[in-house]
Amino acid sequence: MSDLLAHPLAELFPMLSEQEMHEMADDIVTYGQREPIVLLDGKILDGRNRYAACVFAEVEPVLVDYDGDDPLGFVLSLNLHRRHLSESQRAMVAARLVDWDIGINQSTAGSANLPTREAARRLSISERAVIAAKRIRDHGAAELIEAIRDGRVSVHAGEALSDLAVEAQREVLAREEKHIVARAKEIRAERQKLRHAVRLTHMDMVRANGRATAPGKLKRTYPVGYLDCPWKYGVRSEVTGREKSAENHYPTMTTDEIIDLLKQLDPFSENAVIYCWATNPMLLDGLRVLAELGFT
Repeated sequence: MSDLLAHPLAELFPMLSEQEMHEMADDIVTYGQREPIVLLDGKILDGRNRYAACVFAEVEPVLVDYDGDDPLGFVLSLNLHRRHLSESQRAMVAARLVDWDIGINQSTAGSANLPTREAARRLSISERAVIAAKRIRDHGAAELIEAIRDGRVSVHAGEALSDLAVEAQREVLAREEKHIVARAKEIRAERQKLRHAVRLTHMDMVRANGRATAPGKLKRTYPVGYLDCPWKYGVRSEVTGREKSAENHYPTMTTDEIIDLLKQLDPFSENAVIYCWATNPMLLDGLRVLAELGFT
């Protein structure tokens, strides 16, 4: 039996565990090889596990050549339907597709290099998970990458651990699972506090610039007005609850601050028509602003 190498596309997905491999070998001995091993350029495109099981069981494998024009789609389709991979395992596959190594036979492998959004779509995961997996590939220890591919560590916990030095990552991975999860949470909390501090500093600068250039009371009033208020939404935690809030883009104001500013500017004539933008959670606040200005 000649030794066959795996095609790079086949290596996108993790191998079976040793126990699963032995079970497959026993099944092949008992029932025969149910599915052929598919080759591309003389390498295994699909069937690495079947080939390893055949070698272990000393059974001559059944081989066929790939007949198609989309080997990447072929590999993704078979593995995603055949295997029960976690989100984290799929994310590591997607990260490899985004940062595909140069050097394979592109004429036969097809376009394996995918944008982040497309890789996320094809692996049925979020773009955030792909970005986390890319960071792990760039900064994670080999043991961390292996732990995620094997399903022992989530991609989001792994992304947090990749902040540590390589040796520190290995020390954490050597501990029990609960310690790994706890350390990842600590790192995420530290990141959130840092981002919160940076965000507050940035917003203070924006507010200072705004105050320096803001007009006082207007010299005239207007019959039509549009209010796009910088609403401040309530959150459970000022540190962790505003990760995706408006404060990441511009300073917000409380409803009382908005009312005080509009009373100071007094921009609308007595019978003005005002359009006030508000999302559902701020609808009552929007009505309150109009009422405070004397409009109903």
